[in-house]
Amino acid sequence: MVGTVIAIFQTTTITAESSTQITALEDIRKVARSITTDIRMASTANLTNGLVLDWTSWYDENGELNPVPHSISYPPPSGGTLQRNYDDGNLITTVGSYISNIEFSLEGNIITVAITSSPRGNAETAEQRTYQFYLQPKENPEQP
Repeated sequence: MVGTVIAIFQTTTITAESSTQITALEDIRKVARSITTDIRMASTANLTNGLVLDWTSWYDENGELNPVPHSISYPPPSGGTLQRNYDDGNLITTVGSYISNIEFSLEGNIITVAITSSPRGNAETAEQRTYQFYLQPKENPEQP
């Protein structure tokens, strides 16, 4: 009977740890997907209070040349929540729910992002992944 109780306890512990790991990795994947999409749009990046990406849409919805500036920022996480701020607060979305840390670095056109997710809020359950992205500055269509 003791052996059965021990086996059930170990199985429950392993299942909980696996579930926490899956949650952390899914959280990191969601953040990386959002950042990837935004970097593809960006023409410039800076590390002012997190990551700030800027670009210009050169054509409007009618296909007319009408430059419109855009900006997206990823400020440091607060209480595990990582938010994406589009056009200075016009649209704020949560992209990560268990992000305990995110670090950005910029060297030339290479953006490095290290994301740590901690669903249980402690280092034992944390997962970390590092990604590198290449920023490809977009050209002004009015230039030859």
